[in-house]
Amino acid sequence: MRQFPHNRIAQARRDAQIAQNTAWHKLGLTSLDHLMMYESGSLTASEETMRRMAALYNVSVEYLQGEQNAVRSHQVYPQRDE
Repeated sequence: MRQFPHNRIAQARRDAQIAQNTAWHKLGLTSLDHLMMYESGSLTASEETMRRMAALYNVSVEYLQGEQNAVRSHQVYPQRDE
């Protein structure tokens, strides 16, 4: 089953070992609530915010958006059926 993008945002942050409290500051968001809403899927991140997340978490924008399974061009994670 394809993972929804908001799940990928949260997972990429955790994989990068960055706490939510740290991430929202580094992303230039106005509050921790915005990051929490992006991660829960209740708010859609702008293209610029997605680019910042991808850079901070060291993944591609396409991965965060659920358009590819490769986190980076040299690393591929298999899809899991749930």
